[in-house]
Amino acid sequence: MPRTIEEAGCISCISDVLAFANDNARLMLHNNTNDMSWYRGQGNYEWHLAPAVFRNNRFRNETIYVKELERLKPEEFAGQKSFEKLVKMQHYGLPTRLLDITSNPLVALFFACSSNKTTDGSLYYFASPTFWDDNWAINLIADYVFNPISCLQDLLEREDKRLPNLKIELVPNEREQLLIHTLTVPAHAVIPNSTNQRLRQQQGGFLIFGMSIEDITTSQNIGTYGDKYISFRELDAEKEPLICPVIKKLRIPADRKDYILEELRLLGIDEAFLFPELEHQANYVVERVSSDKSHY
Repeated sequence: MPRTIEEAGCISCISDVLAFANDNARLMLHNNTNDMSWYRGQGNYEWHLAPAVFRNNRFRNETIYVKELERLKPEEFAGQKSFEKLVKMQHYGLPTRLLDITSNPLVALFFACSSNKTTDGSLYYFASPTFWDDNWAINLIADYVFNPISCLQDLLEREDKRLPNLKIELVPNEREQLLIHTLTVPAHAVIPNSTNQRLRQQQGGFLIFGMSIEDITTSQNIGTYGDKYISFRELDAEKEPLICPVIKKLRIPADRKDYILEELRLLGIDEAFLFPELEHQANYVVERVSSDKSHY
């Protein structure tokens, strides 16, 4: 049977989420690949799971976005690996192929309830193999964003320098298929280094998305004769259920959002906690004072 996203019921209060999380908890940490539970909240139940650069025809400009931001502020990204750069760029609002997730279901619940108050929201649950951010596959995908080599032979040469054992253990065709497979896996879940306070507060992780193959051609030109060239497009929409091995989706009725937000506030899950930057603290103060009538 084709894999699907399971619709797992409704949430009307925090206790519903806690019961679900207790029934679906997974956490097994290993040297290479971890088995974890992740969550994501979205304000509209009809929204799909797609990173910002895969929306609104932005994918064709993905490399331009990251290179131009790095050119403008090189000191902000000096000495960082490609994945670390993507995390920082995502933090400051650049469209990337990263999709924010969290290991804390209450954090995801806040994001599901804090926007689009007139529409039902969604809480996604993912059970997924999860990689450390120094994993070879994660760095291959992130490096491709910054330097999208289209010639498969050149891409193989770059990866041979990173992982020379692949050249020893695999024949060229196997290495080629491994690279293509890695770049086209719908998504990998990643535990990042907690490089900023917001990421720590939100107990954040990421899904780094792969791509779908647009075309593979073989050169007939002198000098590159026989070389294979590959082009990609953003991940096909029908592959959304394949992002993680297990995906469940819970509905949050619009008329329960404010009630749930108040429950979360009593537990300390609010804008001030999740967004420690000063501008968010100021916004939180204004909102709380405006909603508190006791001082009038």
